[in-house]
Amino acid sequence: MTNNYTVLDLIGIGETIATFSLFFIAPGYLFGLLIPSLRLREKSPLEKTLWAVLLSVSLTPLIASLLGRISLWVAIGTMLAMDAVFLVILFRGLLRQGFPKLSRVRRSTWAAWIIVIAWTLATVGTQVDWQIGHKLYWSSTTFDHSVRTAFVGSAARTGVPPQNPFYYPGHPVGLRYYYFWIVACALPVKLAGADPRLAMLASTAWCGYALLALIPLMLKLFCEEKYRLRRRSILGMGLLLVTGLDLIPTLVFRLSAMHNVFADMEWWDGNQITSWLDSLMFVPHHVAGLIACMAGLLVLWSAREGYSTRDKMIAASAAGALFASTAGSSVYVALAFGVAMVMWYLLALLGRWHTDRLLIIVSGTVAVILSIPYLHELLAAGAGGGFAVIAIREFRGLHEMMWHYGLGQEWVNTIASILFLPMLYLLELGFFMIVMLMRAKQDWRSRLPLPRREIVAWTMIASSFLLGSFLKSDTISVNDLGFRCFLPAQLILLLWAAPLVDTWWFGSKKEQKELRFDVVRPRVLTLMLVLGVYATIYQAVNNRVFMYFGDHGAYTMPSFIPPPGQIGEKAYEIRSLYQKLDAQIPTNAIVQHNPVTKNYIGNLLYADRQAMAAIVVCGSQFGGDPIPCYNRELELNQIFSHPKPSDTETLDATCRELHINVLVVKSGDEVWWHKHSWVWTRKPLVANRDARAIACGDGVPSPNESARLNTTSH
Repeated sequence: MTNNYTVLDLIGIGETIATFSLFFIAPGYLFGLLIPSLRLREKSPLEKTLWAVLLSVSLTPLIASLLGRISLWVAIGTMLAMDAVFLVILFRGLLRQGFPKLSRVRRSTWAAWIIVIAWTLATVGTQVDWQIGHKLYWSSTTFDHSVRTAFVGSAARTGVPPQNPFYYPGHPVGLRYYYFWIVACALPVKLAGADPRLAMLASTAWCGYALLALIPLMLKLFCEEKYRLRRRSILGMGLLLVTGLDLIPTLVFRLSAMHNVFADMEWWDGNQITSWLDSLMFVPHHVAGLIACMAGLLVLWSAREGYSTRDKMIAASAAGALFASTAGSSVYVALAFGVAMVMWYLLALLGRWHTDRLLIIVSGTVAVILSIPYLHELLAAGAGGGFAVIAIREFRGLHEMMWHYGLGQEWVNTIASILFLPMLYLLELGFFMIVMLMRAKQDWRSRLPLPRREIVAWTMIASSFLLGSFLKSDTISVNDLGFRCFLPAQLILLLWAAPLVDTWWFGSKKEQKELRFDVVRPRVLTLMLVLGVYATIYQAVNNRVFMYFGDHGAYTMPSFIPPPGQIGEKAYEIRSLYQKLDAQIPTNAIVQHNPVTKNYIGNLLYADRQAMAAIVVCGSQFGGDPIPCYNRELELNQIFSHPKPSDTETLDATCRELHINVLVVKSGDEVWWHKHSWVWTRKPLVANRDARAIACGDGVPSPNESARLNTTSH
């Protein structure tokens, strides 16, 4: 067996992607069969596959999170039973119709499969650890995945609701987070022993598959594109490679006096509108939330006309379940879509669209009922910050420039932010901003009443822009609401762009002549499209190589990363230490590193154990009361920074008090350099030149001991 971590990751992520197929195909297909308005039995094998993946990725997080409250094994067993039923249906169909012949597969289908394979390779190649000798280099996505990897491990160990892996004040603390996608990622960890980190990475591949499946279904059923649907679907998939004009400000920062290169291209704007690649790679749970709400919209849309009241109630209830899954995967996407649904309902009142009103009310009611347990946990006392507070979307660079010229008054900044919004959106959306303006002008000039689908699409765009422009979240340091509320609008603009590009590139001369480019000249639109593609390519490459070049001094690294020349070595050593430690200690052990160290990423990625306090303020923003944390952090500071020479009794007493079984110390901790401290007077469980793991307190619990952590109390 190879010891190369890159090879191990490639094998592991491939196995985990395959394991996910047990959860991301059958549930959606069987669910679709229960919805009469979808008429799934009448669809082609390709369309059945699209629906199966789309509905499974949308629904499995909800199934796992609801049944997981009994036991994750109950959730897994239920889905394996669904797999058995699905296989019976599949083989009966094959016996009746025979295997499809490859010669009959259309070119557009082959193109779609090539896109799927390319996405899989991109997911794997850009995110696994790269090992070069005894150095290890992470992707920039690790900055986000390090936290969620710990969440996935916690869900696999503790069930639903998961407990906060970063805080253990003597009892389990519930995780206050939109955790449905996290629980779905825990399924292959629980069933097949997958690495939580690789499960998180593999989930980005499946989230991408579902997004690719969503595009042709939305074009066909919601946008009602009948003409050249297959080609437009492929173009829509290809447009996922297009982002805004982010490359321009990125190059400006790169060529400025500070020569600033960001770990991720989106960081040039503190209130980013994230590219599709970045959303899928960094935050697949938010994209999964978008996919679930759009799947629910398609189910509602399918039942609007020509079906009995019973069939409409079934469709509305099914859509409600999908909307509930949205809320548990991304509360911010759920809020944006919920506001759009309210707008749709108000328009239905004005237009007397009785069926639309009924479908919205029933689906919304079902969604709220299914979300009650989760919402109770999310809104638990002590959440801190504001989920949504009134604030004008700002660009920090503009405010800094105004401050420099003595214009730092709050009212001046507010006016400047409002005036700068169009330019900010043009930079962030680029090509798609022009698509929106062209569509708006076309609809404004239309002499016919707008189709209902167009009206509903505009409600989603309006919701995204209203929330993103005038509200923000401050539960954590970044404005997640401002980032994620734009996903519905981004999808609608992509769907509008696909037929436009098809007509522009492949349409007849008559069709091309009917296109109105009076908003912008075609050459300018082409330039924006090309810049959008180049920006995505730059982003993918930069995310992959940033740590490597940072280690060689080419880039200025974030403050929480070791200095150049040490990045790769320290990452390799900490992964090596936790790999060996994992084989020696049970899953219920509490492993503690220095929570205020700058180099914390590796601990979160590889420890896969509960910590008393894993990050600053014990990670209480994810669950738990921060008040008791402060005293405990002071005690930990004494251990890692101000030790008493050879005072092992005090150390053990502190570990018992804090319920710690193993201490992990690294060369960056002050105690490491005290040669008479516990770091060197105690025999380590595992040690290398950069880190040591040492038992303390009552030592490592036996594997058969009843785990304190598995009895979750909130």
